[in-house]
Amino acid sequence: MGVGAIQTIAWRELVLFFRNRARVISGLGVPFFYLIGLGFGLGSVLQVRGTDYFTFIVPGIIGMMILFSSIFSALSVITDRQFGFLKEMLVAPVSRTEIVLGKSIGNAITAMFQAVLVLMISILLGFRFVSWTGVVLAIAVMFLSRTMTTCGRRSRCSVTRASLSVPPNRNGPWMRKIFT
Repeated sequence: MGVGAIQTIAWRELVLFFRNRARVISGLGVPFFYLIGLGFGLGSVLQVRGTDYFTFIVPGIIGMMILFSSIFSALSVITDRQFGFLKEMLVAPVSRTEIVLGKSIGNAITAMFQAVLVLMISILLGFRFVSWTGVVLAIAVMFLSRTMTTCGRRSRCSVTRASLSVPPNRNGPWMRKIFT
């Protein structure tokens, strides 16, 4: 397995993420809106056993953000396919496993960057940890779960050359039955 190919594909995913300002702003803006709106807005009204509502909601917001970044990473595969870059990677002397690992690791790093940034902002806004060992463990679990989720999803939806050469039939008889 070529580590250089995996590293190059992961680096490409990172560069694509940081060049797309809309994706960076939306990836950080929505969780920040939830932190302010739900954390402080509902925090003055709701109480959770033994803690305030802001401390209760921060881990859920970070988990939700990682889930949404997973959806956006799936869109990167679609855009690669649409613009023909996926075909170019498939004909390169790189195995499909290396392509999947590179894309998964690159997208997992971007998701972790967003999660750590939102975590630091929430610490500045008043979020407190129970223990710092839990923080290190949570970051490791977030990275591994994000990577494994991506690998599992991509193994189910594996890309073959036949699926690239035959366009999907969007006007089949089943579509007429649904929309008529």
